Amino acid sequence: MTPAVAAAVIAAAFIAAANWVAVAGDDRPFERITKPLVVICLFGAVVLAGPGTSVPRWLLVVALGASLAGDWFLLPPGQLVPGLAAFLVAHLAYLGAFLVGPLEPTLIAVAASGATATVIIVGRAIISGAQQAGLSGPVSAYLVAILAMAIVAIVARVGGLAATYFIIKQTRKQSQTTGQ
Repeated sequence: MTPAVAAAVIAAAFIAAANWVAVAGDDRPFERITKPLVVICLFGAVVLAGPGTSVPRWLLVVALGASLAGDWFLLPPGQLVPGLAAFLVAHLAYLGAFLVGPLEPTLIAVAASGATATVIIVGRAIISGAQQAGLSGPVSAYLVAILAMAIVAIVARVGGLAATYFIIKQTRKQSQTTGQ
C-alpha cells in the first residue's frame, strides 16, 4: 500500500468516526458533509492505488459510485427507495468483486448460518415494519443482497469482520427507518 492510498484510507476512517459522532449527536448538517466524504476518500484510495483494469477493481469503482449515490439519496428524508436501489447496485457490485477470488467452501456453512440467524433475529422485524410502510419488496431485496455480500466477503476472507459490522449497522438503520 502506497503512502497516498494509506492516507486516503486513514482519512476515510477518521471521517467515518466523525460521521458516527454526528449521527449520535443528531447533527444533520455535519452528517450531510461527512457521510459522502467517507466514500469519496475510499474512491480516492482506489484511484490512488495505481493503474489497473481488473474486473474486481472496476466492480469496486461501481460499488463505491453506487454507495455515494445511495448516501446522497438517503440524506434527505423521503428518498428511501432510490437509496435502497443505489445500495442494492453497490452490494451486487461488491458481491461480484468478492466472487472473482477463491472461496473457502468450509466457511460457507458458517457464514450462511450467521446470515440466517441475522434474518431470524432482526430481519423479520425489519421486513414487518417495511411491509407496514409498503416497502417490503425493496427492503427484502436489499436484505438479501447485503447478506449475500457479507457471506461471500466472509467466505472469500475479504473483510469478514467489516462485513459483519456493516450488517449490524445496516440492520439497525433499517429497523430505525421502518419503525421496528
